[in-house]
This record gives sequence, structure tokens and C-alpha cells, in this order.
Amino acid sequence: MYAVLMLLAAVAVGLLARGQVWLLVAGMVCVYVIGQTSSAWTTFVRQPGEPGLMNWATWQAMFLAALILGWYWDSEKVRAAFASRSARWTAASLLVFSVGLAHLTRLGRLGDGVIRRTIDWWFSDGTLGPGVIVLSGVALLVLRPVARWIAHTVPILAAVLERIGRRSLDCYIILSLAVIALPSIVVYDPGSASANVVVLTALAAMWAWCRLRDEYPRVTLGAIEVREWRVARGTTAPSLPVHGDGA
Repeated sequence: MYAVLMLLAAVAVGLLARGQVWLLVAGMVCVYVIGQTSSAWTTFVRQPGEPGLMNWATWQAMFLAALILGWYWDSEKVRAAFASRSARWTAASLLVFSVGLAHLTRLGRLGDGVIRRTIDWWFSDGTLGPGVIVLSGVALLVLRPVARWIAHTVPILAAVLERIGRRSLDCYIILSLAVIALPSIVVYDPGSASANVVVLTALAAMWAWCRLRDEYPRVTLGAIEVREWRVARGTTAPSLPVHGDGA
């Protein structure tokens, strides 16, 4: 699924670079509707004849929405939205309401009728219901001030999380190896202490890899980028521009 999302991201970046954000949003919404109404055509199968859970056409909506937000992250409108107290309080209220609704659903207080089926669809995971996408934005509004507070209160913890988050794709691959590949070699109960050890080991591996990439960019960068990195650290002299006439 991530291969499809990365291909869509390439198209999205091209549209954003041309200022055609509304065309991107329209296409994103259309694909999402197709994914919700014709999920059999857009859901990956686990194996031939066995339907899977991940619907790329619905997941692309949240993925591309985050891309659009990142593209305009430094704009005045985005900054105003995150600085708005009313927006944060509204987001916090929606988050509390959604958690309460999910709790009532789990307790069976809403029955098995239309209301329950609507809530299940609204917050569905595999097909990524609209509520999940809305809550992702709500959580961002609510948790960003919390993250800023942690950064000022516990800077060491914030530095570790920031390093891992900055290399999120790398860390996802490491996490996938721990979740998918490791159980085929070592059998352990997901609720046991051994599972906690696996989690901590995966986090340590992610942090170590991110530290390696930050300290030794030759692992992933080309010669020009490595030279610029060394110049920034003061370990080599900057190269001088070369003119055609030698002057």
C-alpha cells in the first residue's frame, strides 16, 4: 500500500508546486468515495481469494491531507489555526466526545442497530472512515501543545522522540521487521514481558539508526551533500566557485 501512496504523493507534489491544490483535493475526495463505495476494487488481498483489510483508496485521503498540511505548514492560515484557542478547545471537545462514544460502543450501550453500524463505519480502521481522518486532525491540534510542553519540561525525552520522528519512514521499516519478521524466528506472547523487551529493543534500534544517519550522512547522502554537511560542522573548507575564465 505504501508504494501506491508514494506514487500518489509524487503526483500530489507536482500539483502543489503548480498551485493546483483544489484539483488535488477534488481528486483525493473522488478517489476516497470510490474506495468507500467499491472497496472490493481498491482493497489489497492477503492472498488469492482472501480479501485483505487495507483500502489504499481511503487511506490516501489521510496521507495526502497530511501532505497538503505539511506543504502549507508555514503559511499564516495554518499558524493561525494552531494558535487559535477556540480551535484547540473545539478539537479537545470532539476528542473527548469520540472517546466517550467509542467507550459506549464497546460496552454495548448503543445496541446493534443503525446507530451502531453508522459509528462502526465512521470510525472503521481498514477502510478508514471519515471519523478517523477527522480525529487525526483533531489529535494534532490537541497534542501539539502537549508535545511543546514535553519539549520544554523533559528535553531529553523530546530529543529522542524528535530524532525518531524525523526518520519516520526508516523507523517504520525497522518496526515492520520487528513485527513481521521476528515472530517467524522467535515465538513469544504479545502480552508477555518478552514482547515488552521486543518493543524496547525495536525503539533502541530505531534510535541508533537515526543517530547513525544524523552523525554519518555518507550512509544515505551523495558526495555534494556530505561536503556541505562537513562545511556546516567546520571539518572542511567550503569549495570556491569556479569561473570559466579562471578569474
